[in-house]
Amino acid sequence: GYLHYGMNRIDERVRRILRSDFGYRVGVLASEEIKNTLGTAMPDKAPKDVIMHATGINLAKRMPVNFDVETKPVLDACEDVVGELARLVNTVVDSAPEELSADLTDAGAVLTGGGAAMAELDRRIGQALGIPCRVADAPEGCAIRGLYRIMENPEAYSAMLMDRQSRQVW
Repeated sequence: GYLHYGMNRIDERVRRILRSDFGYRVGVLASEEIKNTLGTAMPDKAPKDVIMHATGINLAKRMPVNFDVETKPVLDACEDVVGELARLVNTVVDSAPEELSADLTDAGAVLTGGGAAMAELDRRIGQALGIPCRVADAPEGCAIRGLYRIMENPEAYSAMLMDRQSRQVW
């Protein structure tokens, strides 16, 4: 399974909501900071009265302004993507080979990538899968470290990379 652009879709939704519903334009870094500050994968447990100060362009005045962002629109932006991610992970695990399923049940799942840092994502994915789930140490660098290992010793991974069945499942 594959979720196009992953957690960056939340950033795009935050920008769209701020623009269309509130009349502010913010950049990519600002929307990511808003997501990381106010967003969570468990919206029912999130405090609803948190406000974040942000800077953007007031579209009506075409001027830079400071404004407040409330939690609810950010939680709304997060929910569809996180729900879709939980369903996707569940589908992938359901189609995993039996040996891997046993390992997942015993050891749990490990979240990697920059999006893994979202508050409560490990808990949400763990609940969806019914197994323990945790965030890797330095999750944003895991893909690069894995690719580096493959490049250092491609022979050790050639069977996995060339096996058609592995590519179809994963």
